[in-house]
Amino acid sequence: MTNEEIEQLFEKDSLDAAPALIGKIISYDGRKIRITETEAYGDNDPFCYGVRYGKTVKNSVSFRKGGFVFIYCGMLMFTTGKEDNHPQNVLIRKAEVLDDVKAPCNGPCNLLKHLGEPKALREKLNGERIGVNVKIIDDGMKCENKDPVKRGWFNVEKTKEDIEKRKKKHQEDLTLQKITSSEVERFADIKWRFTMKNKKRS
Repeated sequence: MTNEEIEQLFEKDSLDAAPALIGKIISYDGRKIRITETEAYGDNDPFCYGVRYGKTVKNSVSFRKGGFVFIYCGMLMFTTGKEDNHPQNVLIRKAEVLDDVKAPCNGPCNLLKHLGEPKALREKLNGERIGVNVKIIDDGMKCENKDPVKRGWFNVEKTKEDIEKRKKKHQEDLTLQKITSSEVERFADIKWRFTMKNKKRS
């Protein structure tokens, strides 16, 4: 993929961008890791931080259109989509280490720690355009993905409670008002997680 094609990748909806990122390399400050597992959070998705909690100082980056680094709760994400104010993103869950740094990448928080100290990374990189310091590289490696699965454990009932509280507080938000308990359950059943099965260089 060319740099232009990589930029276009982040204009896709999160469910399309997440599997497309499998096998790509994240390069930052001399450290390199290959993405092996991603998880999508979609527009109007009650499990997406921006939808569940509304726009806050900490998650405001998630409301930007695709192509920005979003670091939240010690995890690395990238924004997706063509428009601002429609929060959706891809969480980078696991990666293969390609550098000499002896730190694991088996889980979102460990993955961010591999790239550096989480608080410092958030202060420096959160909200920065992908390609400035954090680069996505396609080295031509082709891979096959496993069948997608549901996201990990979520407290569905707690999510319902959070959404209902926000609906009462923001009655003018018509999109939020449409999220019912059955919608929360429906989103919980969607297969949002993508994992590399095998790889081969083209």
